[in-house]
Amino acid sequence: MHVLFKTSGLGLLALGVLALFVGAGSAAQSDSNAAPAITVPGASLTATATSPRGAVVSYIAAATDDVAPVRIDCAPQSGAVFSAGTTTVQCVAADAAGATTTRTFTIHVKGASEQMGDLIADLQKLLPVSGVYSGLLDKLRTAQSGAPVSPALACGATNAFLNELGAQTGK
Repeated sequence: MHVLFKTSGLGLLALGVLALFVGAGSAAQSDSNAAPAITVPGASLTATATSPRGAVVSYIAAATDDVAPVRIDCAPQSGAVFSAGTTTVQCVAADAAGATTTRTFTIHVKGASEQMGDLIADLQKLLPVSGVYSGLLDKLRTAQSGAPVSPALACGATNAFLNELGAQTGK
């Protein structure tokens, strides 16, 4: 069995060790021309945008096969910048005999508006919906609605939220 991993970062060391264990029991090659097996990260990954461009997302895709060598290519690649929204990643593995397998999964990157919605939902669970707390949530809702159309409005409303939160801390 031949194993190839496509990854980036510290995962390479761990994957190298895993490859030693996976390949340890099969030194003989098979005459079979079964298509390579691909392992991808489930149906979907979620990340949080860290800039207006999106987020750098790393993932691990692996391929195994009984015919060496096996190659795996994924697009977009691990370690690429993924824009806010949902992107489909396609991985194709091919062995030396020409057999191929394709697998897909999605990566969802939460943009500013979606992240603000998560914050609002979390605060609604923690705070009573009256008085000062209602004003805090209103400022976040203004920031959320402004995020897609006016970064200045979103930043202003977020700063107003932070200022009011600071003023209310300890009261």
